[in-house]
Amino acid sequence: MDTRYWNKATLYRYVDALRKGICDSSNFSPVDSEKLAMRCIKNLTIEKISFLNSDICGILYKGNYTTSIALNTKRSPEMQNFDCMHELIHYFFHDIEYCQRICSDKTGSTIRQDAYIEWQANEGAAQFLMPYQDFIPRFLPLIAQSFPCTSFQTVDDLAQFYRVTPAVIEVRINQLSYEIDQYRQGRSLEQIQLLSKKKREQQGIKVTPYLALLDFALDSFIESVV
Repeated sequence: MDTRYWNKATLYRYVDALRKGICDSSNFSPVDSEKLAMRCIKNLTIEKISFLNSDICGILYKGNYTTSIALNTKRSPEMQNFDCMHELIHYFFHDIEYCQRICSDKTGSTIRQDAYIEWQANEGAAQFLMPYQDFIPRFLPLIAQSFPCTSFQTVDDLAQFYRVTPAVIEVRINQLSYEIDQYRQGRSLEQIQLLSKKKREQQGIKVTPYLALLDFALDSFIESVV
């Protein structure tokens, strides 16, 4: 599959179609990516390996007849849930030459990676595990709860629900800031325009810094009780 010219909207459309095709229910439910992989991929082996450090997320080998995914035991189960989905995006959407690779959590890693392909795998994994159609309506009531609503509470609640880490939730909030703004302004989920951070910056689009607002609410609360 040629994904060289996919933008965020195209990527999400394909990920949504994949999710609809392989998940058990049309209604959203949190995903265990390892169980999903074992159910959907023939001749798959998932191995848990203690790599030298936690920077290595996983390794994917997609052959003509067998597939192997190695996950790093130095990373938490929640990290591994995202890592496995990252490798699954590679498996389903990227040609075989991109599917015999090591994926790192560090942009400055000595491991050679294709930045655009890795962006697709990360963004695709986020959309599969935390579809914006579910994430945005779930996120907004949390920040609308009676003051104070701390960023820790909000991020932790979402992380627990989606089976990922708080850091992944924070990235997702930043990824979807423009889409959240549109939804708050009255656009339906079907009408929301999807734009990557790079495209927003190119167009000079300013978005609400939701994490900063949540942190400000937390700081204000702490000051009020000290």
